[in-house]
Amino acid sequence: MKIPKEELRHIWKMRVLVMITRTIILTLLVFSIAGPFYSEETLSEGDPRIMLLLDNSTSMNLFSVDAESLKTALEEKVPVSEIIIGSSTNSKLGDAIFRQLQYGNLLLFTDGNNAHDSMNFIDLAAYAEKFNTTINAIELGNEQEDAAIKIKGPISGIVDTEYYFTVILDNMKKETRVHITVDGYPIYDAQTSTQIMNLKHKFDALGYHKIIATLDGEDYFSKNNEWYKVVEIVEKPKILSVGYRASELDSILPERYDVTIVDSLPSEVSQYFAVEINDVMHDVTEQQSKMLEEYTDDGNGLVVFGGINSFHGPSELDLLLPVKAGTTDEKNATFNFIILVDMSGVIQLSMTETEQVAAALIDILKQRKEPVNIGVADFSYAGHIIYPLSPASQGDAMKQAMSDFQDISTIDGTLWLRPAALDTGLKVAREMLTGVEGNNNIIIVSDGNIHGTKYLPKAVNEIAELRKMNVRVHAYDFHSSDLDDGVLKQVRKYLSSLGAGMYIDSYASLNSLFEKALIIANYNHYITSDLFLNAVVTGENKITISPSGVQLITTGTGLPIVTVNNYNKVVAITTDDGYEWAKDIVEPINQPLIYRIFDWAIGDPNRKKATYVEVGEAFVGKEVKVEYKGPTYPRTSRCTFLAIENHYECRLIPAKTGFDEIMNTPFAVNYEDEYQDVGYNEAALKRLVEHTNGVIFSPENVNGIISKVKSDSKVKVLEKMAIDWYILAAAMAVFLLEIFARRVLQNRKV
Repeated sequence: MKIPKEELRHIWKMRVLVMITRTIILTLLVFSIAGPFYSEETLSEGDPRIMLLLDNSTSMNLFSVDAESLKTALEEKVPVSEIIIGSSTNSKLGDAIFRQLQYGNLLLFTDGNNAHDSMNFIDLAAYAEKFNTTINAIELGNEQEDAAIKIKGPISGIVDTEYYFTVILDNMKKETRVHITVDGYPIYDAQTSTQIMNLKHKFDALGYHKIIATLDGEDYFSKNNEWYKVVEIVEKPKILSVGYRASELDSILPERYDVTIVDSLPSEVSQYFAVEINDVMHDVTEQQSKMLEEYTDDGNGLVVFGGINSFHGPSELDLLLPVKAGTTDEKNATFNFIILVDMSGVIQLSMTETEQVAAALIDILKQRKEPVNIGVADFSYAGHIIYPLSPASQGDAMKQAMSDFQDISTIDGTLWLRPAALDTGLKVAREMLTGVEGNNNIIIVSDGNIHGTKYLPKAVNEIAELRKMNVRVHAYDFHSSDLDDGVLKQVRKYLSSLGAGMYIDSYASLNSLFEKALIIANYNHYITSDLFLNAVVTGENKITISPSGVQLITTGTGLPIVTVNNYNKVVAITTDDGYEWAKDIVEPINQPLIYRIFDWAIGDPNRKKATYVEVGEAFVGKEVKVEYKGPTYPRTSRCTFLAIENHYECRLIPAKTGFDEIMNTPFAVNYEDEYQDVGYNEAALKRLVEHTNGVIFSPENVNGIISKVKSDSKVKVLEKMAIDWYILAAAMAVFLLEIFARRVLQNRKV
């Protein structure tokens, strides 16, 4: 039977419809069997709990805050565990906290006084960051009155010269009487409220002398009110001065050293601690140079002064010196400055304190007659160009740009504690100076509160790259009123030293960078540490720095003046001895520079003795090292010596404070470390908690602590959301649509 064409078309449509819908349904069914899902990020409450780290060391007796009551109050809201991190005279807080970093939320109940031989808080913060651990702390109040006294100074001095030492009064909060005696005779007795006293005393007799510093008055701990120190006074070390004329140094050096003055270098110099070559470097023969090389290899010093007869091409001394004849280009036709502003922390003002300092520096630079270009950049979590390198005449526009500059200060309505990534700003400054001709400089305006293990090493690398470009990096002495400046000032000086730049201690001193005033380009050396200079040179030798050379002092425009080797005690002063070019350096105010140079070159004044005993800094209950050098094995009932290279060593543990003696050598024994740093060390704790996203809470703010812990405990979770039922529903919908469509087509056929 022949099926009509119209009916065949209808059958074909029905089959196509069924084939399509069944294919779709089958596909959906197979997809649903596979278990399809999508991921959704949700915020989980996590596991809010507190690890309370309780400092139970003796120094905590100064505070009346009840740790148990605080723990009880916290336990009502979240689980709390407790671990003791300090006890008796053990305050190795850094080590103890490090062992608990696996816990997410740490709450410190401590005065923050970490033992000197424990992990420091800067390194601890870096590890906490890796563990994603938040460290909070409790603010301790109601402090009992207590202050500690101690003496810092060298263990030896030279007879008939001024011996300088420092008396430190830790946690001093009121005026108190202080007594200082030397060998029983008072040298200081007065009421004082200062925390640091710099004192001096001239010893006129050889041998050992005993200093006692006493803090008078009633306070909580009595044992830290007295400090003992022994100083050995030695003969003036012998030095040899070689020159062709009378020198200004001839009247200065004998005040401190036993000086022999000659006009030519002798064949034997081993009896001298240091040799001075004064503007006669080209007279040194090859044989004499080899003798001096052996001499310095034995630990002796060599001091070379320049002058009109020096550094005129190669000399036999070149291999020994940290400099050589050449030219260090001042490039002083144009001065270029990038002012790099620290914008870390919480930004709430349109013009931050660091920006205000930058504005003042711009005003100083605008007044200079030399061609000066200035650019402004910042650093925090990143570096930004605030104003490109432009003539100083645009200074007002630069200040306005700083005022107008806006950056992220809040996240989701919460103030953001912006990190201090100094390296990001240095990279921006390097880009701004790339290809720019002139005397190129960067001035960092920062309090120095830069994460010691996360950001500072990166900044060090950037400064090294800048030095390859002959860019000098200076640091301004900006002190944050919210932080303890003791450590931070050293960070700022460290940055300027790395950059062979100036530590700018005032706005006016910025002018020195345009002159031949002497500036300290490296504070990380005995010669320049805490040195004061006020000198200008009118001439200098044209030299370049050797790979082994370390610049310590330069002119403001960047010419090296005092340079040392990094492997022996050789100093090159590339100006004269005060005869013509450098008259200022022999003035009384600058003579400490001369003495520092020769003291460093001389080294230990005991090292040429056949026999000596040296005892390290000794404290009650703590092991101290005793060193002995002599022709025979040393014997004493106090300890047993072991041979160590060219000397002998033993160790003993003192039992009480005061003056002790071993092998006829007196030494001082002082109170335990626990009593040296007392009081609430808010600055140290603040740096620790800030670097770990923590907070210092008052003990009454229980709700604040709980809220912070719960917030820090929240974690982002990816949840799997199944969609197989949606797929099955879609398959059912397609099946129903098929039935509906078939009915419609069937009805049309009818």
